[in-house]
Amino acid sequence: IRQNAPCYLYDKEQIMHRCQALRNAMPEVQFLYSVKANPFTQVVQAVAAQGFGADAASPSEVLLAERSCVPHSRIFYSAPGK
Repeated sequence: IRQNAPCYLYDKEQIMHRCQALRNAMPEVQFLYSVKANPFTQVVQAVAAQGFGADAASPSEVLLAERSCVPHSRIFYSAPGK
């Protein structure tokens, strides 16, 4: 039995590079990161540091976005049952 599997490795520089490439391609767009897509705090922080807002679908995702330094004005609560 394997413990701690599966294991995910993230390359912060690559995440930041991809965010910047997206912003450069469409500078007029204000992007949101879907916290549900990957709620790993360090990933959310890296994306937020590139100027992305957050799309949050639950109260816990809003709190995670806040802890990840996403400005309140850039957190959008999009839950279908809101």
